[in-house]
Amino acid sequence: MKLRVLSAICCAVLTSLPALPSFAATKQAAEPGNESIAVVKTWRELSERPVIRFNEKTTVRLGIENIRAPRFSGVMLYCLTEGYDGRLPQQNDPEFRIGPLVIELKRENAAAAVKLGGETDFQERAHHVTGKLLFVQLIPLSAEGRHLLSVKDREGRPFGNAAIEATPPEQPWSPLSRPQVVEVEEPETDGVAAGAVAFNGEGMALPLMLGVEPVWYEALGGERGPLEFYDDELLPSVMRQEPRAAPPVAPAMKEQVAKAVAQLASDDFDVREQASATLAQFGRKALGALRHFEKSTDDAEVRARLRRQIDEIDSDFQISYDRGDVFVMMRNPFVGSDPETSFLARCWINGKPYCATIEAVAQDLGGHSVSFECTHLRLKFTLDAEKLGLSAGGKIGLQMLYCPCGWKTITTEDEVAKRELADRTDYMPRVSNKIEFTTN
Repeated sequence: MKLRVLSAICCAVLTSLPALPSFAATKQAAEPGNESIAVVKTWRELSERPVIRFNEKTTVRLGIENIRAPRFSGVMLYCLTEGYDGRLPQQNDPEFRIGPLVIELKRENAAAAVKLGGETDFQERAHHVTGKLLFVQLIPLSAEGRHLLSVKDREGRPFGNAAIEATPPEQPWSPLSRPQVVEVEEPETDGVAAGAVAFNGEGMALPLMLGVEPVWYEALGGERGPLEFYDDELLPSVMRQEPRAAPPVAPAMKEQVAKAVAQLASDDFDVREQASATLAQFGRKALGALRHFEKSTDDAEVRARLRRQIDEIDSDFQISYDRGDVFVMMRNPFVGSDPETSFLARCWINGKPYCATIEAVAQDLGGHSVSFECTHLRLKFTLDAEKLGLSAGGKIGLQMLYCPCGWKTITTEDEVAKRELADRTDYMPRVSNKIEFTTN
């Protein structure tokens, strides 16, 4: 499967696929009201939410990822608009926004709202996008307890609300740092970059989100596929850990997968490569069958190839580990300069989730140096075994989060996130697969 969900947001046009009948355009628009925002997991569920009239030309649909999440994490808020031109706000807009709407978060029984962000400098965009647009904003939870979320327009009209419960911390994302002394051998291949990072599991951080920039749009002649294509695919998330649910496998699909899996054991390299390409084309429809054959095969190479196919479906980009290097691979170009400013990580120590202490707060994000794009990144990855509680021969699980707009630390105090946005077209964080390796 191509990169689904997060990276599918930024994929090329899939014009070869037949357009499906619209399942969202026929709903009657309602006037704004203070209704509860429903939990949604898939694009279809968001598309089937009630249509709310923003103005004469624009309607919105709202959904939220969850109403429970661990402290030092967050939940995604989704806003699907139609007829909105995606126009950027004025410079130094002080409000925390999602598309044309404004977000406010309060802890229960608190008089003042939580400082969520805003005051961000924006560069003027040369053109405005139109059509159906998906805006996403991450609601950070820096304290345990009940939080009250409200979504309004700039005149104060209510568009929806949600009560979010922040539970005790579990496994937050943590920043990476740059080693003091490191020698990196630069690759000679185009599209491949090299860098070095250190990880000690200190501090909690979340990606900065730009809620005023659409992460997906459906514009005639644009670079994104039609809304109906995503159907039951999962919406963007930066906290989800569980494997993606597999749809029922049709008998005909299972037969095709079985044929391709048999070819993975061929002595002919080209046949094996073609079989892998065939399985990739099946995508999520074949996920259940791929998991079945991965568990049942005795062939190590077949199992490894199936594992890679499953990872591509279960994650937005892939990482792998080899002798101290972590390799980052994405289908679409990403910013590879200063990886410590663009990636977060979380880990498992001997199978148990690692949670940083509240007192350990990493330094705030600095500015980028000259940016360059790549599709592959090789990182010399240094682990602080003492701080992580690792002994020789211990196993560490690793997962990474790509933050195209940078990240901010989450502390016991509310913070205002402020960052000058670089000129880029990718605004959606992506979550990697999980890998495991043994320390020396």
